[in-house]
Amino acid sequence: MRGCRECRECCIVMAINELQKPADEACPHLCAKGCDRYASRPLECRKFDCMWLTSILPAWMKPNKVHAVVWPADVQNEEGVAVQIVRVNFNAAFPMNSRVLRWAKRASQKFLVIIAYRDKFEAMLRGKQWPAGREGDTWRFDIQDGMVRDVTVNPAPCKDAHIFDLNDDACCDICGIPKRDVVDIEQHSEVRRLRAKLQEQDT
Repeated sequence: MRGCRECRECCIVMAINELQKPADEACPHLCAKGCDRYASRPLECRKFDCMWLTSILPAWMKPNKVHAVVWPADVQNEEGVAVQIVRVNFNAAFPMNSRVLRWAKRASQKFLVIIAYRDKFEAMLRGKQWPAGREGDTWRFDIQDGMVRDVTVNPAPCKDAHIFDLNDDACCDICGIPKRDVVDIEQHSEVRRLRAKLQEQDT
């Protein structure tokens, strides 16, 4: 098994629930030597091994070299059937590494690959790609014969201030979510009313 040595990428890229550390922020216990509470580190840190550390990935994919952490994870369908997938979390402070993306595309021929970059998520499976989702989206997995066969992503209501066109079927100018999928419809009715008033003033 390889050693982390100078690599600290997971201490930045990964969220740590026990410490309430969000993704893409340096852990408060990160220091020049590594972790200043290594002996008493959280259980999720103790249990975590990236796929480079376990020698599954080639040497060039060391996380601190490509600014991406690749790790195995489980997903399950609504019946509770679980399968293993591959997660790729890119460091938000750097552009996504194109070589890692090519590796992920090849890996998606055998496994579902979910890529996380900043607040966006994208899935790859056997050459098919699903558009980038956001934190809070609901993912449903069609699992057959121990493999993910298809993915459905239901977008979460956007928390941004939505700006809609006057068309009833319009999507938000900010997030692209259709108005019919937004919870706070009263807010958007007011936006439309104000826009109509402004248009009347201009004519």
